[in-house]
Amino acid sequence: MSVELLPNVGSAANLIGYENSPSIRTVLPHLLAANSAWTTELELELLEFAEMCEDYAVCCELDSVRKNHANNFFSCLSMLCSGSAAVFPHLQSISATTASYGVTGIATISLIASVFQNVFNYQKGAVTEIAGALQLREISKQMRMQIAKPLSLRWSSPYDKMLELEEKFSEIIQKISPKVVGSNVKERLRTQRRSRMRSREANSLT
Repeated sequence: MSVELLPNVGSAANLIGYENSPSIRTVLPHLLAANSAWTTELELELLEFAEMCEDYAVCCELDSVRKNHANNFFSCLSMLCSGSAAVFPHLQSISATTASYGVTGIATISLIASVFQNVFNYQKGAVTEIAGALQLREISKQMRMQIAKPLSLRWSSPYDKMLELEEKFSEIIQKISPKVVGSNVKERLRTQRRSRMRSREANSLT
């Protein structure tokens, strides 16, 4: 294909001249399909959103492992204390007074372990974290698959779909950790967009 057949290649080259800009394979379809709702900026936002979902999914998996370990620890501690409380009074090498104090101490530790398990519910939390990680990875997969498709096969209303996924993301995070919702996904995307635009402007001046 000759250069004359691509009148927009010059403008595409300008777009991809910056270090962080997408390749011509990403930019060119939008230059040749002016009526498409898909833009390079939207693709970059979707990729950033997908990466954010992946980051949260990894955090969920790590938290699930920690909660499983905590649940196993307190379960073992409770079982150990129950066994010790049954055996301790029958030891002939200790006095009745010592045995009484020992049983009281063991019972107290066992009670504390049970309280931790009931209050923090580590087992249920671990299951919730894993379920959240799977859902977040599914959202990330949906967005990446759309970008990999030709324009004609993508979502007809990408902005509406992105808003829907943002709401779903917030619902998942709300179930896992309500505090995280304070760092609104839309605000994070806006911050990343501004950072990217500032980087482009700085590169254009150099």
